Amino acid sequence: MKKLVFINFIFFVLFGLIFSQSIIITSPHAGDTWYKGHAYNITWNSSGIPASTNMKINIFKNSINTANFIEQITTINDGSENWLIGTGYVTGTFYIRIKTSDNAVHGDSDGFSVKKKFTLLPVNNLKRQHIPLCTIKEVNSIFTTSDKVTFRVKYSFSPTASISIVDRPARYRLVAYIPNSKSAGRLYFSCTTSPFQGIPIGQEKTYIIDVIYSSDLNQPPIFKSGTAEFVIFSIYNSENPVCSKKIDFYHEWHH
Repeated sequence: MKKLVFINFIFFVLFGLIFSQSIIITSPHAGDTWYKGHAYNITWNSSGIPASTNMKINIFKNSINTANFIEQITTINDGSENWLIGTGYVTGTFYIRIKTSDNAVHGDSDGFSVKKKFTLLPVNNLKRQHIPLCTIKEVNSIFTTSDKVTFRVKYSFSPTASISIVDRPARYRLVAYIPNSKSAGRLYFSCTTSPFQGIPIGQEKTYIIDVIYSSDLNQPPIFKSGTAEFVIFSIYNSENPVCSKKIDFYHEWHH
């Protein structure tokens, strides 16, 4: 009789020890979102399980069953394990089961999401597409004398060029320059167009201008040019050209 009582006592002690063991997952929480390519700490609390016990952390997608098993991590029962979520993970709902290596005790997490993280750059760091206000597409000489050359200039403005500037209609003028080291890098050749009349604004426009070599005493009687530069300015801001084009133009100017 005493032997039977002792056996029953041992049975109840062992039964109590087994059923007093537990694992509760504390992270991730239900509804958390974790991102692919990032590392997170899986954490848990355990009761009745020595810290040296080997543990298995199993990852499942959609639900906890063998068919949905994704990955296993092994560790000891220290309450925390860092998990780097691979970039190959498919977006969806995942679950974690942590169990002792002998499968005697386990704990399950609630569902959490794994997604791809999209990084939004600050507006200042975005590469904006630059749409030029205007473009000089082509320049050709159509009439030439010793002191005057007539040019046909093809240009095109973007639709935004016609916007008023401080309640004034947007106007632009076209000028020509001839590079010359004797005149601070540029020798100005006058155009017959009125500087305040401006040139037509629009797309695929053509304009004819006469470039005249002036009789200014500062200019040599004969000047040989190799290039010509055509520049479009806003009438209200002659400091900043809105577009320009340089062409090869060999000519001997006289005045």
